[in-house]
Amino acid sequence: MKSQLLTGVIAGAVALATAAPAIAGPTVSVRIEGQSATLLPETTVTLPDVKAPGNPCSGPNAPRTVGAALEQATGGSWDRGGPQGNFVQEILGESHTFANNDYWAGWLNEKYGNGVCSDIDLLQSGDRVLYLVDISSPTYTPTVLPLTLSAPATAAPGSPFTVTATEYRSETGTPGEGTATPAAGATITGGAAPVTAGADGRAAVTLSARGPATLRASTASGSRSVPVTVCVTDGNDGFCGSGTPGAPTPPGPPPSVTGPDATAAFAKIGSVTEGRRYARGRGPRRLTGQVDPEAAGVKDVRVRLSRTNAKQCSRYDGARERLVPTRRCGIKNARTFSVGTNTTFDYLLPASLPTGRYVLDVIVLDRAGNQTTTYQRGRNRVVFFVG
Repeated sequence: MKSQLLTGVIAGAVALATAAPAIAGPTVSVRIEGQSATLLPETTVTLPDVKAPGNPCSGPNAPRTVGAALEQATGGSWDRGGPQGNFVQEILGESHTFANNDYWAGWLNEKYGNGVCSDIDLLQSGDRVLYLVDISSPTYTPTVLPLTLSAPATAAPGSPFTVTATEYRSETGTPGEGTATPAAGATITGGAAPVTAGADGRAAVTLSARGPATLRASTASGSRSVPVTVCVTDGNDGFCGSGTPGAPTPPGPPPSVTGPDATAAFAKIGSVTEGRRYARGRGPRRLTGQVDPEAAGVKDVRVRLSRTNAKQCSRYDGARERLVPTRRCGIKNARTFSVGTNTTFDYLLPASLPTGRYVLDVIVLDRAGNQTTTYQRGRNRVVFFVG
């Protein structure tokens, strides 16, 4: 009787384990750049915690491989490594077999990849997978390189503003290489006319039509960046979440909010989670979030970012788009910079953050003159680590 009872308990436990739903794995982005066109725009996928059908990788780490992300993002429309295993030859119907030194090159977080099933390139939330068509040099080094474009979230109509194009070089083709370098000569399209980046990778762009505009960088080698959106507004024309001149104040609660802040709305940081530890060289680049409902209307959303590494302190400078040293440590010594006037924000750092302890704050200014003055960990303030 005891034996039968024990057998029943074990069988029930097995049944429950079998029926248990899969836990979500890391959320990553995948982009496929063909030889002459984008085959798959940057697409976000959440991987399962078990190996999915079609995933060509094996072993306990198979659900977190680049191959798992490719399988999900393309819906299985790739050769899964082809007859040579880790050498991808076809993605979304476009083939590159090295007949003319052309091949599909994989990059992870702008670093040259180790292959679709590599245990070195295991994915974490926020990672970026890129496959592009490369033309190998005579010494078998990459010639088509990942390209990024950074731009302000908003711009005044008719006034020039600066954008920065950056490419990531692998001098030897060794996996893990990817050095951020100004993309001199890159072409920026989407403005009134195409402009060319200077030796520092920067270019002046002018937009006249109000509302959102899409900019993109490209190089003569065939590399293309993710499109970025700049919203054109004078701050009081009804575009980009701004008010309309002369419009009556809408009925509703007074222009302030109640709750823990009681001055301006909070913003919830979305892309970076509280206490997260990122591997060295794989620090986050994208800062995103959502502003809570604000009765008075959002005037500006600003962020600040501080870094501490041993006894060295620095802050992110939004104007120069880089970390700069500070004499005093702490987030209070970091300067804020604007990431737009919308209720959602998305700011792309020019490169992955280096090793250190970071504090990120989001400050909301409303049209009644209120401003965020208190911070809640995991909400409008996050502390995270790299390395």
